[in-house]
Amino acid sequence: MPQTASELGKMKDEYAGKILSAFYGTGPKAYCIDAVDQVAKRAKGISKASVKNQLHLLHYKDIVEEKRTSVYCTIYVFKSESHNIYTNYIKKVALTSTDDNVS
Repeated sequence: MPQTASELGKMKDEYAGKILSAFYGTGPKAYCIDAVDQVAKRAKGISKASVKNQLHLLHYKDIVEEKRTSVYCTIYVFKSESHNIYTNYIKKVALTSTDDNVS
């Protein structure tokens, strides 16, 4: 693939010519790309391990097609309070069909 010399309007081929079978963009910095031999999943604010183990292509698809309004992830995090460190169990909204940042 030829390189684009940083020209406006040109896009970079990030998948080296592989065929993309599906793209589900659920919101800003939350998407799932299904290529021929790999699936790339991203969700802002959710750890990579949680995205890999708890979120699946079907979750992204359901959000885009509005079969679900939101998908939650459970995460263990380290918290520090008054020089005491402990683990905390958090249930976060990973994917949502509504965008509340629109003014």
